[in-house]
Amino acid sequence: MHVGNGDIDGTARKIQAVRFPELEATLGLWVQGCEALGQIVTGPLIIEKGKQIAVHLGISKESISFSPGWLASFKE
Repeated sequence: MHVGNGDIDGTARKIQAVRFPELEATLGLWVQGCEALGQIVTGPLIIEKGKQIAVHLGISKESISFSPGWLASFKE
């Protein structure tokens, strides 16, 4: 975003806070570990592992939706 001269270039995005940072951090470490071992990590596998970690952390199913949008945000 170019604010100095009043121009907006269309690349500005609202930064959203992560709702469950412990979940995303744990899941990120798991993905990194899998990649370090040369394992292929797919979107559906990330979602399934995310659900398992959420249960372990006591996060209710109603509190989080492991949607395609969530997956895209996680990958960023």
